Amino acid sequence: MTNGSIYDLGRVVETLTSSSTSLRELAENTGFDVFTFYQKAELRGLDLTGQDLRDMNFFGADLRSTTGTNFLADPGSFNGAITNSEALVDFQDEYDSFLDDILDNRARRVYYFVSYREGVIDRFMRDFNVPQNTIATNAKISAPTVRKARRSERITADSAVAITNSLKSLVDQRSSLNSSFLRQPVLSLWQLKADGSFKKIDRERFATLLEWSVAIYQMRVERNPSWATWNFRDGPGMIEWLIKYYSADPSSVTNEMLFAPVDELPLFATPVDD
Repeated sequence: MTNGSIYDLGRVVETLTSSSTSLRELAENTGFDVFTFYQKAELRGLDLTGQDLRDMNFFGADLRSTTGTNFLADPGSFNGAITNSEALVDFQDEYDSFLDDILDNRARRVYYFVSYREGVIDRFMRDFNVPQNTIATNAKISAPTVRKARRSERITADSAVAITNSLKSLVDQRSSLNSSFLRQPVLSLWQLKADGSFKKIDRERFATLLEWSVAIYQMRVERNPSWATWNFRDGPGMIEWLIKYYSADPSSVTNEMLFAPVDELPLFATPVDD
């Protein structure tokens, strides 16, 4: 629950002996990051009635048999939690991936699409007083692509990475403003299928794809050294097929493979112009 952070023993004792029933107050008293404090925590059977859980995230927390009404929480803040509670349904949706998920260097080896939760970029523009064109210019992409992202339309992973980096750099320039809503899971990831339709990639599956993507490339290079001059991005289906075909070992990943450039090199699939 504390993610291995260095803690103030006095604060911990104070929290353990506190009579407060406020989850926010208890987390704040420890001095830890309130946003992540309850991730992967044992909270089974908790009554959330009247709690203010905004700017907090419960990924991996055990919230089975949780009850409660009239509590406040951010959209998606309970995505990835272990729960069978109807009380949390309104705060769970298909946007189960975090912005940092697509910034993982291994994701550069995977061909996929991204959609942002509707309203999240608009909220950023409003709260940070940033126009659409500033996001686009900072990301070095077109304004229409940012508009598609605002409408929760699917865009290429490269465009999503550019927008995400743009948002993060603008947040750094305005660090006094609250950006916790961007720390919530706000992305939905998608596989483009051969028939032109899209299939959702849940976060757990995406983690598996990242684990294998670079190792798969390395296995192919070992079998055909001439491929060493090429860098491919595989679609999720191709990666999963190659896992079975090569029985590759993800522990064989090297830094050279992880950070090899992919720019100006061919892809297995041609990106859609967005």
